Amino acid sequence: MQQELKTFYSHQTLFLWLEVQLATDRKRMDKETELAKPNPLWLRAVVKGRVQGVGYRQFVMGAAQQLGLYGWVRNDPNDHRRVELEAEGTQSQLEKLLEKLWVGPFAASVSEVATQWSATAAVFDGFEIR
Repeated sequence: MQQELKTFYSHQTLFLWLEVQLATDRKRMDKETELAKPNPLWLRAVVKGRVQGVGYRQFVMGAAQQLGLYGWVRNDPNDHRRVELEAEGTQSQLEKLLEKLWVGPFAASVSEVATQWSATAAVFDGFEIR
């Protein structure tokens, strides 16, 4: 009986370990697959207008996650009329994000979106508000 319990717990421990390993491998493979899409790019954008205090960062994060982008968004600490973001993904994904940046949430009013484009390396893990 005691040997059977040891065997049972050994098998359960092994199965739990395998589940964790598979989940980790799946997450890594998903990111590698996403980044292996053609022509991954990096975009830096500075959005000017009434974009702080109106839910703009949450709007950008939701749009970026919906599009499958990686990166971050933050308020400019030196200018209350600017929000900065960096994102990586395909050109198509990033162009869709740019369209959304001009719209913003209901209370926002965007007057300018300055952009800088570059080739990318896998730098980000998910999309976050900083």
